[in-house]
Amino acid sequence: MPALFSPFTLKSVTLRNRLAIAPMCQYSAVDGFVTDWHLPHYTSMARGGAGLVIVEATGVSPEGRITPGCTGIWSDAHIEGLARIARAIESAGAVPGIQIGHAGRKASANLPWEGDDHIPDGDPRAWQTISPSAIAFGGGLPRVPREMTLADIEKVKADFVAAALRALTAGFKWLELHFAHGYLAQSFFSIHANQRTDGYGGDALRRGRFLEETLSAAREVWPEHLPFDARFGVIEYDGRDEETWQESCALSQRL
Repeated sequence: MPALFSPFTLKSVTLRNRLAIAPMCQYSAVDGFVTDWHLPHYTSMARGGAGLVIVEATGVSPEGRITPGCTGIWSDAHIEGLARIARAIESAGAVPGIQIGHAGRKASANLPWEGDDHIPDGDPRAWQTISPSAIAFGGGLPRVPREMTLADIEKVKADFVAAALRALTAGFKWLELHFAHGYLAQSFFSIHANQRTDGYGGDALRRGRFLEETLSAAREVWPEHLPFDARFGVIEYDGRDEETWQESCALSQRL
Protein backbone atom coordinates (compact mmCIF):
# COMPACT_ATOMS: atom_id res chain seq x y z
CA MET A 1 0.00 0.00 0.00
CA PRO A 2 2.82 2.55 0.55
CA ALA A 3 3.29 2.74 -3.24
CA LEU A 4 -0.40 3.44 -3.91
CA PHE A 5 0.09 7.20 -3.92
CA SER A 6 3.43 7.23 -5.70
CA PRO A 7 3.72 8.06 -9.43
CA PHE A 8 3.59 5.29 -12.02
CA THR A 9 5.16 5.63 -15.46
CA LEU A 10 4.28 3.49 -18.47
CA LYS A 11 5.94 4.45 -21.73
CA SER A 12 5.74 8.24 -22.00
CA VAL A 13 2.77 8.60 -19.66
CA THR A 14 3.13 9.19 -15.92
CA LEU A 15 0.19 8.77 -13.55
CA ARG A 16 0.28 10.85 -10.37
CA ASN A 17 -0.62 7.71 -8.38
CA ARG A 18 -1.66 4.08 -8.84
CA LEU A 19 -5.42 4.79 -8.60
CA ALA A 20 -7.35 4.16 -11.79
CA ILE A 21 -11.04 4.68 -12.51
CA ALA A 22 -12.18 1.68 -14.52
CA PRO A 23 -14.60 2.20 -17.43
CA MET A 24 -18.18 2.20 -16.15
CA CYS A 25 -21.16 2.54 -18.48
CA GLN A 26 -23.32 5.61 -17.84
CA TYR A 27 -26.11 4.78 -20.34
CA SER A 28 -26.65 8.51 -20.87
CA ALA A 29 -25.56 9.06 -24.47
CA VAL A 30 -27.81 9.89 -27.43
CA ASP A 31 -26.93 8.26 -30.76
CA GLY A 32 -23.50 7.63 -29.31
CA PHE A 33 -22.93 11.30 -28.49
CA VAL A 34 -21.96 12.33 -24.98
CA THR A 35 -24.43 14.58 -23.18
CA ASP A 36 -24.42 17.10 -20.34
CA TRP A 37 -24.15 14.17 -17.95
CA HIS A 38 -20.72 12.98 -19.06
CA LEU A 39 -18.48 16.03 -18.73
CA PRO A 40 -19.08 16.74 -15.01
CA HIS A 41 -19.10 13.01 -14.27
CA TYR A 42 -15.62 12.37 -15.65
CA THR A 43 -14.24 15.71 -14.48
CA SER A 44 -15.29 14.92 -10.91
CA MET A 45 -13.52 11.56 -11.10
CA ALA A 46 -10.31 13.28 -12.13
CA ARG A 47 -10.68 16.02 -9.52
CA GLY A 48 -11.16 13.32 -6.92
CA GLY A 49 -7.49 12.47 -7.25
CA ALA A 50 -7.28 9.37 -9.46
CA GLY A 51 -4.21 9.03 -11.64
CA LEU A 52 -6.06 7.47 -14.60
CA VAL A 53 -9.67 7.91 -15.69
CA ILE A 54 -10.88 5.53 -18.41
CA VAL A 55 -14.04 6.56 -20.25
CA GLU A 56 -16.76 3.93 -20.46
CA ALA A 57 -17.07 1.18 -23.08
CA THR A 58 -17.54 3.12 -26.31
CA GLY A 59 -18.99 1.42 -29.38
CA VAL A 60 -16.84 1.16 -32.49
CA SER A 61 -20.06 0.92 -34.52
CA PRO A 62 -23.76 1.60 -33.89
CA GLU A 63 -24.51 -2.12 -33.64
CA GLY A 64 -21.53 -2.53 -31.29
CA ARG A 65 -23.19 -0.57 -28.48
CA ILE A 66 -24.52 -2.47 -25.50
CA THR A 67 -27.62 -0.26 -25.28
CA PRO A 68 -29.01 2.77 -27.15
CA GLY A 69 -27.63 4.88 -24.28
CA CYS A 70 -24.01 3.86 -24.73
CA THR A 71 -21.33 6.20 -26.07
CA GLY A 72 -19.98 5.75 -29.57
CA ILE A 73 -16.91 6.58 -31.59
CA TRP A 74 -17.91 5.32 -35.03
CA SER A 75 -17.96 8.74 -36.70
CA ASP A 76 -15.79 11.84 -36.73
CA ALA A 77 -18.78 13.75 -35.35
CA HIS A 78 -18.29 11.97 -32.01
CA ILE A 79 -14.78 13.33 -31.58
CA GLU A 80 -15.66 16.83 -30.40
CA GLY A 81 -17.63 15.76 -27.33
CA LEU A 82 -15.10 13.12 -26.35
CA ALA A 83 -12.28 15.63 -26.82
CA ARG A 84 -13.90 17.96 -24.28
CA ILE A 85 -13.94 15.11 -21.79
CA ALA A 86 -10.31 14.18 -22.46
CA ARG A 87 -9.23 17.80 -21.97
CA ALA A 88 -11.23 18.12 -18.76
CA ILE A 89 -9.73 14.95 -17.30
CA GLU A 90 -6.23 16.12 -18.13
CA SER A 91 -6.85 19.62 -16.80
CA ALA A 92 -7.86 18.07 -13.49
CA GLY A 93 -4.52 16.28 -13.24
CA ALA A 94 -5.43 12.77 -14.41
CA VAL A 95 -4.51 10.87 -17.56
CA PRO A 96 -7.48 10.44 -19.95
CA GLY A 97 -8.10 6.92 -21.21
CA ILE A 98 -10.90 5.32 -23.20
CA GLN A 99 -12.18 1.79 -23.68
CA ILE A 100 -13.48 0.85 -27.13
CA GLY A 101 -15.45 -2.27 -27.88
CA HIS A 102 -18.19 -4.21 -29.63
CA ALA A 103 -20.92 -5.90 -27.60
CA GLY A 104 -21.65 -8.66 -30.13
CA ARG A 105 -24.60 -10.86 -29.21
CA LYS A 106 -25.15 -8.92 -25.95
CA ALA A 107 -25.89 -5.70 -27.87
CA SER A 108 -29.32 -4.15 -28.51
CA ALA A 109 -30.19 -4.33 -24.82
CA ASN A 110 -32.47 -2.16 -22.73
CA LEU A 111 -30.98 0.23 -20.20
CA PRO A 112 -30.41 -1.44 -16.81
CA TRP A 113 -33.34 0.37 -15.21
CA GLU A 114 -35.55 -0.69 -18.14
CA GLY A 115 -34.85 -4.38 -17.65
CA ASP A 116 -31.27 -4.92 -18.79
CA ASP A 117 -32.58 -7.46 -21.32
CA HIS A 118 -32.80 -7.52 -25.09
CA ILE A 119 -35.01 -4.86 -26.65
CA PRO A 120 -37.98 -6.76 -28.10
CA ASP A 121 -38.10 -7.51 -31.81
CA GLY A 122 -40.19 -4.94 -33.60
CA ASP A 123 -39.16 -2.13 -31.28
CA PRO A 124 -37.68 0.63 -33.48
CA ARG A 125 -34.77 0.98 -31.04
CA ALA A 126 -33.64 -2.63 -31.59
CA TRP A 127 -31.05 -3.83 -34.08
CA GLN A 128 -29.66 -7.10 -35.41
CA THR A 129 -26.83 -8.48 -33.31
CA ILE A 130 -23.81 -10.35 -34.64
CA SER A 131 -21.52 -13.02 -33.18
CA PRO A 132 -19.04 -15.66 -34.36
CA SER A 133 -21.89 -18.18 -34.40
CA ALA A 134 -25.69 -17.94 -34.39
CA ILE A 135 -25.98 -18.85 -30.70
CA ALA A 136 -27.93 -16.69 -28.25
CA PHE A 137 -26.34 -15.59 -24.99
CA GLY A 138 -29.43 -16.80 -23.12
CA GLY A 139 -31.31 -15.67 -20.05
CA GLY A 140 -32.57 -12.14 -20.50
CA LEU A 141 -30.60 -11.86 -23.75
CA PRO A 142 -32.37 -14.44 -25.94
CA ARG A 143 -31.97 -12.85 -29.38
CA VAL A 144 -30.17 -15.19 -31.78
CA PRO A 145 -27.33 -13.24 -33.41
CA ARG A 146 -26.43 -13.43 -37.06
CA GLU A 147 -23.29 -15.49 -37.68
CA MET A 148 -20.57 -13.20 -38.93
CA THR A 149 -19.20 -13.62 -42.43
CA LEU A 150 -15.53 -13.09 -43.19
CA ALA A 151 -16.51 -9.69 -44.56
CA ASP A 152 -18.18 -8.87 -41.23
CA ILE A 153 -15.00 -9.82 -39.39
CA GLU A 154 -12.89 -7.56 -41.57
CA LYS A 155 -15.35 -4.71 -41.08
CA VAL A 156 -15.28 -4.97 -37.29
CA LYS A 157 -11.49 -5.04 -37.27
CA ALA A 158 -11.51 -1.92 -39.45
CA ASP A 159 -14.02 -0.31 -37.07
CA PHE A 160 -11.61 -0.85 -34.17
CA VAL A 161 -8.79 0.75 -36.15
CA ALA A 162 -10.92 3.77 -37.06
CA ALA A 163 -12.06 4.10 -33.44
CA ALA A 164 -8.47 4.01 -32.20
CA LEU A 165 -7.54 6.83 -34.57
CA ARG A 166 -10.50 8.91 -33.41
CA ALA A 167 -9.59 8.30 -29.78
CA LEU A 168 -6.10 9.58 -30.52
CA THR A 169 -7.50 12.64 -32.31
CA ALA A 170 -9.76 13.31 -29.31
CA GLY A 171 -6.70 13.52 -27.07
CA PHE A 172 -6.84 10.27 -25.11
CA LYS A 173 -3.47 9.06 -23.85
CA TRP A 174 -4.41 5.49 -22.91
CA LEU A 175 -6.35 3.05 -25.11
CA GLU A 176 -8.07 -0.11 -23.91
CA LEU A 177 -9.74 -2.72 -26.12
CA HIS A 178 -12.75 -4.42 -24.52
CA PHE A 179 -12.19 -8.16 -24.95
CA ALA A 180 -14.17 -9.20 -21.84
CA HIS A 181 -17.65 -9.61 -20.34
CA GLY A 182 -18.93 -12.00 -23.02
CA TYR A 183 -18.90 -9.31 -25.68
CA LEU A 184 -17.80 -9.91 -29.27
CA ALA A 185 -14.08 -10.53 -28.83
CA GLN A 186 -14.51 -12.88 -25.89
CA SER A 187 -17.28 -14.67 -27.77
CA PHE A 188 -14.74 -15.59 -30.43
CA PHE A 189 -12.52 -17.20 -27.80
CA SER A 190 -15.36 -19.03 -26.05
CA ILE A 191 -16.11 -22.63 -27.02
CA HIS A 192 -19.73 -21.94 -26.07
CA ALA A 193 -20.24 -18.93 -28.35
CA ASN A 194 -17.91 -19.93 -31.18
CA GLN A 195 -18.83 -23.04 -33.16
CA ARG A 196 -17.17 -21.94 -36.41
CA THR A 197 -15.36 -24.44 -38.62
CA ASP A 198 -13.24 -21.93 -40.55
CA GLY A 199 -10.00 -20.20 -39.58
CA TYR A 200 -11.72 -18.33 -36.74
CA GLY A 201 -13.04 -21.37 -34.87
CA GLY A 202 -11.94 -24.72 -33.51
CA ASP A 203 -8.87 -24.93 -31.32
CA ALA A 204 -7.71 -22.14 -29.01
CA LEU A 205 -5.26 -20.79 -31.57
CA ARG A 206 -7.97 -20.24 -34.19
CA ARG A 207 -10.52 -19.00 -31.64
CA GLY A 208 -8.01 -16.38 -30.54
CA ARG A 209 -7.29 -15.23 -34.09
CA PHE A 210 -9.91 -12.46 -34.12
CA LEU A 211 -8.53 -11.00 -30.88
CA GLU A 212 -4.94 -11.14 -32.10
CA GLU A 213 -5.73 -9.60 -35.47
CA THR A 214 -7.92 -6.86 -34.01
CA LEU A 215 -5.33 -5.91 -31.41
CA SER A 216 -2.53 -5.99 -33.99
CA ALA A 217 -4.48 -3.79 -36.42
CA ALA A 218 -5.31 -1.21 -33.76
CA ARG A 219 -1.74 -1.32 -32.49
CA GLU A 220 -0.51 -0.28 -35.93
CA VAL A 221 -2.24 3.10 -35.67
CA TRP A 222 -1.82 3.75 -31.93
CA PRO A 223 1.49 5.52 -31.12
CA GLU A 224 4.20 3.35 -29.63
CA HIS A 225 4.86 5.86 -26.86
CA LEU A 226 1.30 5.72 -25.46
CA PRO A 227 -0.13 2.92 -23.26
CA PHE A 228 -2.27 0.33 -25.03
CA ASP A 229 -4.01 -2.62 -23.38
CA ALA A 230 -6.83 -5.13 -23.67
CA ARG A 231 -9.27 -6.14 -20.95
CA PHE A 232 -9.79 -9.86 -21.35
CA GLY A 233 -12.25 -12.23 -19.67
CA VAL A 234 -10.93 -15.68 -18.73
CA ILE A 235 -13.01 -18.00 -16.53
CA GLU A 236 -16.44 -19.02 -17.86
CA TYR A 237 -17.56 -21.01 -14.78
CA ASP A 238 -18.25 -24.11 -16.86
CA GLY A 239 -16.03 -26.63 -15.10
CA ARG A 240 -13.13 -26.02 -17.53
CA ASP A 241 -11.39 -23.43 -15.34
CA GLU A 242 -7.90 -24.92 -15.55
CA GLU A 243 -8.10 -25.55 -19.30
CA THR A 244 -9.53 -22.09 -19.97
CA TRP A 245 -6.87 -20.55 -17.75
CA GLN A 246 -4.06 -22.24 -19.66
CA GLU A 247 -5.54 -21.28 -23.04
CA SER A 248 -5.99 -17.70 -21.88
CA CYS A 249 -2.43 -17.45 -20.59
CA ALA A 250 -1.14 -18.64 -23.96
CA LEU A 251 -3.35 -16.11 -25.76
CA SER A 252 -2.16 -13.32 -23.45
CA GLN A 253 1.45 -14.17 -24.27
CA ARG A 254 0.68 -14.00 -28.00
CA LEU A 255 -1.09 -10.68 -27.55
